[in-house]
Amino acid sequence: MQRTALRLVSEAPNGCDLSVKRIAEIISERVLQVAIDRVTDDEDLVRILKSYVGVSEVEHVEACYHFPCVLLHCGPSDPDFAPPPIEQFALGPVSFSAF
Repeated sequence: MQRTALRLVSEAPNGCDLSVKRIAEIISERVLQVAIDRVTDDEDLVRILKSYVGVSEVEHVEACYHFPCVLLHCGPSDPDFAPPPIEQFALGPVSFSAF
């Protein structure tokens, strides 16, 4: 189940936001129904598995964390020569904002 979930996540356009563990759980919960329905067509099976990604997306909750930090700028101390204050900048996926 884990390898199938990993493959589904890697193929999804928003895979970085998905949980491999949760999709594996969904597959485990629903695999018996696939067997009962005797799904043997590969296209139907792929469609069903991709629908499990959709179930995971519905449960997805975006997390946003705020934590205080201080950034110091080593520049001219005279306000006439100092650069304008920076309101926001990003380092990779982390955004820093002035409050």
